[in-house]
Amino acid sequence: FDAEIASLAQGDLVVVAQETRWEAILSLPNRTLTLSGIVDRVDRYAGCTRIIDYKTGNFDQKEISLQAPEDLLLPAKAKALQLLAYVWLYKHQPDSPNDWPEAGILSFRKLNDGFSSLQLHGLDMTQALGWFEEAVTQLVEQLLDPNREISQTDDLKQCAKCDFRAICNR
Repeated sequence: FDAEIASLAQGDLVVVAQETRWEAILSLPNRTLTLSGIVDRVDRYAGCTRIIDYKTGNFDQKEISLQAPEDLLLPAKAKALQLLAYVWLYKHQPDSPNDWPEAGILSFRKLNDGFSSLQLHGLDMTQALGWFEEAVTQLVEQLLDPNREISQTDDLKQCAKCDFRAICNR
């Protein structure tokens, strides 16, 4: 974190936006979907645009590391899905530069670790955004499928993070 403060003082780091709402339309096979999100910070560092999501809790680098499209459907990869959503939204803004931003997390519990970047193993951001669109399409189809039952998770570790755990008594 000290390195970021020094870079800011030297002018190497320029904060472009904070708490910015982005919105864009995703066309699905049978409907359109408006995706939106509030990005914590966008900056320029060492010639690169960075999209930064602040986290107050702990996270593991594995949570923002992708190796296969199906990773995006795993609850353990929700942070990676969120970061890809921000990149997708960035690329769909009318005033967006033509660059490819780097997305990552700055954890308040691990400030000395600095910026932790989304890791895309063996693919580029264009492929990853294709995965993102496919994952969102699958998730929306599952949510809106009237024949699909709503059921509790079998993974009780997920319950610890759930806002609704008091309702289902887990």
